[in-house]
Amino acid sequence: MVAYEKRWPVGTKQRAAYEFMLNVSTARADAHLTIWAQADNDDFDNTSRKTGCPSP
Repeated sequence: MVAYEKRWPVGTKQRAAYEFMLNVSTARADAHLTIWAQADNDDFDNTSRKTGCPSP
């Protein structure tokens, strides 16, 4: 994780995707379908499309 964070600084698309998946505890299959309007929302609710369960 440290190597990735060093390679991709804050402000890059790669780092934003990494931080999103890390902090929302979501799989790539769900993360790539999320739009910025959802991510910017204060009451963001992410439900796994595979299991139907909400992310912790």
